[in-house]
Amino acid sequence: ALQQAWENSLTGKSYEFEHRIIVADQVRWVRVCAEFETHNDHTPLRCVGTSQDVTERKVQELLVLTAQNKLQATLDAIPDLMFEMDINGQYLDYHFPTYKTYVKFAGEIIGNTVANRLPPEAAATFMAALKEAGEKGFSNGRQLMLERLLEQGTTKVWFELSITRKADTHAEDESFVVLAREITERKEAETRIH
Repeated sequence: ALQQAWENSLTGKSYEFEHRIIVADQVRWVRVCAEFETHNDHTPLRCVGTSQDVTERKVQELLVLTAQNKLQATLDAIPDLMFEMDINGQYLDYHFPTYKTYVKFAGEIIGNTVANRLPPEAAATFMAALKEAGEKGFSNGRQLMLERLLEQGTTKVWFELSITRKADTHAEDESFVVLAREITERKEAETRIH
């Protein structure tokens, strides 16, 4: 880091880097910044700078990074499609399991609405569940069917919705977390049993 900062400074870039040091058997993080004065031929004459102990900030950054990694691992373990939506059915955010093949749908979803993205019947079911969640705080068990395009044609894919109001939102910016669990195998089994 020191060598890179030095080489950067010789080309006129800022001399700034962070590194660890050992002080009384403790690891501390230090941020080093400097400005260079040069001769007329632009060779370095001297530099004036500071070293600042940034250990507390680095510890906080590492704690945040650890929490983010744990949250990501939790999200990746959820087998369902997950959306954040407003009461009007607009997609605010999403998380799809990495092994699912819904990426094409995901790429153009943010800012779009259920009415624009789903067939009318599925959109009506979705919006009814969202309305119920707006009134009661949650909605469970509504099912909708989509068609997935395959090389050999289309296939029916069934989802069951679980929707809950986010606790940290106010009425004017109310949002909801939607879990859409694929239940196609269950529906096919029900049909065979019937």
